[in-house]
Amino acid sequence: MLHLDGRVMFFTPRQQQLVELNESAAALVEQAQSGITLHDMAMAFVPHAQTRHDAQHMAASWLADACESGLFNAAIAPAPAHCAGFSVDLGGHDFEVVADDAALIDELRPPYGELIAPRGSGQRIHVIPFGDRIALLAEGGEAQFVAPGRLATRLRHTMLTNILSRESRIALHTACLVRGDRAVLLCGSPGTGKSTLTLALIAQGWGFAGDDIAFADPSGMVQGLPLPLTLKRGSWPHAAAWADVEQLPVHEREDGAVLKYLPVRPVDARPRRVGAVIRLQRQDGAQAAVDGWDRVAALQTLFGEAYSESGQSSAGMVRGMCDLVAGAQCLTLSYGEAADAAHLLAEDHALAF
Repeated sequence: MLHLDGRVMFFTPRQQQLVELNESAAALVEQAQSGITLHDMAMAFVPHAQTRHDAQHMAASWLADACESGLFNAAIAPAPAHCAGFSVDLGGHDFEVVADDAALIDELRPPYGELIAPRGSGQRIHVIPFGDRIALLAEGGEAQFVAPGRLATRLRHTMLTNILSRESRIALHTACLVRGDRAVLLCGSPGTGKSTLTLALIAQGWGFAGDDIAFADPSGMVQGLPLPLTLKRGSWPHAAAWADVEQLPVHEREDGAVLKYLPVRPVDARPRRVGAVIRLQRQDGAQAAVDGWDRVAALQTLFGEAYSESGQSSAGMVRGMCDLVAGAQCLTLSYGEAADAAHLLAEDHALAF
């Protein structure tokens, strides 16, 4: 903590901000840094609460706020046994989500209905009620605190972050489908209809391999990451033609965006050669049409939106992406309605494989 002109400030490394603290907050932060327990911290809230339970709830909520602000990290010890949970297999990345509150598990399980694996496998993620927040605690990581309405989106983010931290392959920001024995990558900026077109192509018999992440290896092959299909608010009316979107629960992201998760059965998880890389250009009223896309531009687009844990791409990764594009059709798909675009791509002459 820093002291200046009789006032107390705290530097938060995570947000890179200076936060001014009042006298009570400064005392709590100082005690917390010394290793105070939640029970002892609750004593500071007793004068402001009707019961000790309320005081502990207030202390937990304050601690969650402080951790989210980057003031410090809370060490939360999960319970040794849990009454509820489920395991999922995300293309070879396994997670077990556990909680003492069965209602939390009932809320989180449905999007992963097509990905359920035998219990007890994978990295464990604990879901722990904490004041007016929910704490997510992945083994080996820090506790994350989230409002109840944002729990499902934070769980997905936690899984994805964990997967990316362990992957040596480069992550491409594309939807990944399978036609025959080849992968098809759909690229496009937000609003171009990747998720809706994915549903339309699944209805045409294509396989689902990944929502918006595919991993490319140095040999030029890709494997989709089969997270539940994310449907943003604008896509709900269009997606309703292929799925019962209305009955899906609404979830909120940290940025305030609302969305729904649709469970989709994926194809078998394995690397595949890429048959086509398709850039989507959607405009209301446009007729579905396919044109060529410059391979260099396609490679630059894929590379520009790619991610690797190290923050750098090796020569082998870049060579693999070049081989990926060289062996694939690179196309631009212009369309207005997803159904028309899916019918066009399903025609024998549209794709050369």
